[in-house]
Amino acid sequence: MSNFWDTAFKFANWLIKDLTGQKDMKQQQIQDNLDTPVAPPPEGAKPAKPVKPVTQETETKVKIYNMQAAIDKAFAITGAFEGKGFTQVTGNFDGQGLSFGFLQWCLGQGSLQPLLKKAFNEMPEYVKAALGEKHDELKSVIFGSTLEAQVRWADNISLPSNKSRVASDWRIPLERLGEVTRQIQIDAAQHQINLAYSYCRKYHLRSERAFAFMFDICVQNGSIQNNVLESTLIRLNNEAHHTEKSKMLVILQERLSKVKPQWRNDVQDRKECIIHGSGFVHSTRFDLDRDFGLSDEPFYDEVEFI
Repeated sequence: MSNFWDTAFKFANWLIKDLTGQKDMKQQQIQDNLDTPVAPPPEGAKPAKPVKPVTQETETKVKIYNMQAAIDKAFAITGAFEGKGFTQVTGNFDGQGLSFGFLQWCLGQGSLQPLLKKAFNEMPEYVKAALGEKHDELKSVIFGSTLEAQVRWADNISLPSNKSRVASDWRIPLERLGEVTRQIQIDAAQHQINLAYSYCRKYHLRSERAFAFMFDICVQNGSIQNNVLESTLIRLNNEAHHTEKSKMLVILQERLSKVKPQWRNDVQDRKECIIHGSGFVHSTRFDLDRDFGLSDEPFYDEVEFI
């Protein structure tokens, strides 16, 4: 297990460098909240104040405390929930066909196809070496089949007795493919990082726990639908919620309303484990606060200008 956590934390560190290209994380530019540089003041003048970034809602100044730590912990926690990291391969137990990699991109939602196409196009020799004799078949499925045909193909390579597992003649080469596509997986995770951050801003949640919660939603559930975003904001405005944990429980209740009944318990277990800091997920007990250092410390702050 120690190798997994080492890999997960290295993964998050690599991702930060890829996302920002900066050494100072406090100067990170995230989505539309940009800290615009100010020209140096004339000699003898007082230093100029930073230009205020403008959002759609209000003028705010955003200070990033420790984004790297928040992402480290979110990746490690969601990775533990999902399985084996970069090499995780899951069959058609959920009707999504094939799920692959650290964030379990899947055929059914259309998230896996771009990742595999990028691998075939940008690193063909590595992909061919990893897949061996399965190379041509997978390439044909990804580039030449409809979504419905891709899911049927994945169902055929899933074990009949346990659809969550893939037959070994496919599982082994796909696991090798997971090893050689690490950087592509890292690049593909940027969307979930940005989306989780935007949800934290939307609900005025500042803790690394909230970021881990939102990141797990983005990975497991894809997003928070617009109507759920609005219904949750209405509830939060009309009800007294004085802590971030109580806010997250409301967000979870609203998001669960859009989850299929057969997956609702699993979604609830994962999110409540993050909110409360411990719990059972897939029959395994997790203590996230103790084992991952998850806390309620803020990773950013937002001050409105008057």
